[in-house]
Amino acid sequence: MTETLTLPVVEPPVADTKVLVSWAEEPCPVWCDGDHPDCPEHLSSAWMCFVRLSMEVPVVVMMDGGNGTTVPIVLPKELEVYLEQQVGDNVPRMVIGKRPSGDVLLQCAPTEAMHLGNALLRLAAMAMGGKMMECGECEGHEA
Repeated sequence: MTETLTLPVVEPPVADTKVLVSWAEEPCPVWCDGDHPDCPEHLSSAWMCFVRLSMEVPVVVMMDGGNGTTVPIVLPKELEVYLEQQVGDNVPRMVIGKRPSGDVLLQCAPTEAMHLGNALLRLAAMAMGGKMMECGECEGHEA
C-alpha cells in the first residue's frame, strides 16, 4: 500500500511582504532586497545611491581589451551609499564606500547619518550663498 503525502498550497508572498530568510529570526526590513537566503546580512542595494565627485581625481582601472591586452579606462570618482545590517546588529548602519572597489570609507548609526546629512546640507546651502546657520545638533564647534 502506498501512502500519499498531501502538502498545503503556499501562495507566493505579496509584493510588499518580506520573506523570512533561513538564518533570520524576523523577516527582512522593508529596505532590504530580501533575496539572500545564504547571506546573513540585510543590504539595500536596490536603494543604493551613487554620488559622483567632480572635484576628485578620476580613477583609472585596467579593463580587458581583448586578444590578451588590457586598456586603461578612466572613471569618475564615485561614492556608494547604502544600508546594511548584519546578524545580531540592533540597528542598520549607513555605509559609504568607494566605487568601483566597494571599499568601505565610513559606517555610521542612523542618528549619526542624520547629523552628517544635516551638516552637509547646511554647509552646501552656505556655500551656495545661503544664510549662515549653526548646527543645532553639535555639542560645539571649532572656532
